[in-house]
Amino acid sequence: MVIYDSMWLMRRIGPLLQGVLLEKTQDGSCYCPTLHIHTFSRPLGYVALNVAQPLLTVRTRASEYIKVLHHDKHFSEGAKRLAASSLLPIEGDISLDEVMAAYRSFETFPASDAPFSINYFESAISLHAWCGQINRGKQALEEYLEVITQWPDRVIERLGSVDKWRSDMLAVLANPDAIRETAEQQATVLKATTLPFSEFRR
Repeated sequence: MVIYDSMWLMRRIGPLLQGVLLEKTQDGSCYCPTLHIHTFSRPLGYVALNVAQPLLTVRTRASEYIKVLHHDKHFSEGAKRLAASSLLPIEGDISLDEVMAAYRSFETFPASDAPFSINYFESAISLHAWCGQINRGKQALEEYLEVITQWPDRVIERLGSVDKWRSDMLAVLANPDAIRETAEQQATVLKATTLPFSEFRR
């Protein structure tokens, strides 16, 4: 990974960004290194912190903060622990299967925002489309629909309706070329075209 922005390291894997954000406390005296990915195949226009994994303490598994003054002393050890706990490889290629497994694992990760989050389902569908894995994408969609129909009504209302969301996702799967074009456009918009590049295996 290389410097993407202030306190932010990043690399690109096909239609994905993978980064480490050094999230500062409000007073700026400490930061918590947080691994995450972002999917280019959705036209968000900003970098989302999906599958966000902060550095956790060994004993309590709470977010661990490193004092800026002690950065040189503690960052290397913290980086090793963060890499060891990552749900995805932080070097080399990454596969669609690995990302799907990370999404599933993240549902039970401490402080996960995955429950009731449609973002992960939409990212997964768009990645299947990018890979040309249309049948697998449709199978995943049916699995997601089973989950969504069990959500509280207040959550489902945000989608408009389950039927509309299903139609929207089928439209995504029907247009893989458009999804790939969106991914390239987003890479340009987010100034990620010059980042170190690895392959996204289908």
